[in-house]
Amino acid sequence: MSNEDFILKRENMGFTQEQMADYLGVSKRQIANFENGKTPIKKIYVEKISSYFIKPLHISTTSNQKNLSSGYEIDMLNVKAGAGEGVYNYEIEVIDKIVMDKAFFKTVPDPSKMKIIEVAGDSMYPTLQSGDFVIIDETKTNGIDGIYALQLHNQILIKRLQFNLNGTIEIKSDNQNYNTQTYNPKDTQVPLHIIGMKTLTIQR
Repeated sequence: MSNEDFILKRENMGFTQEQMADYLGVSKRQIANFENGKTPIKKIYVEKISSYFIKPLHISTTSNQKNLSSGYEIDMLNVKAGAGEGVYNYEIEVIDKIVMDKAFFKTVPDPSKMKIIEVAGDSMYPTLQSGDFVIIDETKTNGIDGIYALQLHNQILIKRLQFNLNGTIEIKSDNQNYNTQTYNPKDTQVPLHIIGMKTLTIQR
């Protein structure tokens, strides 16, 4: 793993350097050395990062949230968010629950407002890849630039949003092969519904 890949992994996990240091059991200085290329990244650290995201812990949908001392139980939806062309979703249902370690969250979340959805398409590459899962925070729906799941033209999308002072919203892709769209609520009757902001990525 290159230092650039390591930085991207950490950012996709939503970790600060200090949080990544705690997760890997190393010092913050070592994380900085990994990222500036001074120290090679050992295979054991690469495997620890990959193993957590590739194999999240599945539990029964009847589990009691109060009994989960080390993690948060989050609903996984049957939704695929289009990173490219939008994906049509007419019936949104909870199909599973996943326990995410509390250490992955910077602040204490409300698990009932967090949802896991799958990414489909390549418009958010390299930040997100098709088949990745993202955790969406339904309490964060506007005002802060970032990556969001949204519904537009009856399609579910995952895009980077930029909120402008004039009320318009730039809908952007991280893949430069895709064009930026500008949504102006004054010029259209098509509603834009922001489902929530991406807080974490679970990579396959």
